[in-house]
Amino acid sequence: MHGALRAKVAGSLYGLLVGDALGCPVEGWSPAAIRAAYGTLSSMEEARGRWRPRGLHSDDGQQALALCDALLYEPEAPEREFVRIVVEMFRDGPRGTTCFGCHRGTGSNFRKTVNALMDADDPFAGAQPSAGNGVAMLIAPAAWYWRDDEARLYTFTVLSRGA
Repeated sequence: MHGALRAKVAGSLYGLLVGDALGCPVEGWSPAAIRAAYGTLSSMEEARGRWRPRGLHSDDGQQALALCDALLYEPEAPEREFVRIVVEMFRDGPRGTTCFGCHRGTGSNFRKTVNALMDADDPFAGAQPSAGNGVAMLIAPAAWYWRDDEARLYTFTVLSRGA
């Protein structure tokens, strides 16, 4: 990968992770509640009501990094490698918690998905319908990887959202 493309890929991933970390403390909040608490949220804040280190990206950001790894290990069919990585991280998290990786909480849909994938043969077996936007975090790695294959990118994004 040449230098200019490498810089664009790195920039998109840094932007994804920094934006995720910035938004983590107010996940699920209404715009009015964010304005009331912070005005304009422009700095890394502590998460209120749950413990998470300031500036740490969420489980959605962690999944984007897992997809990067899966694309590098199995570029023609990253789905199974992605499932392996996600299940391994979830199994290795602290016991008795909803953690995924280091200090990242997870939503109930994510937990249902991972639990369904633990012994499944189909990498899409655990797909859960969701009103959330977590799957949007997977767009950056998919878009840079399949930048020259619009059909594959489209197929991946449709399958990723559990359609």
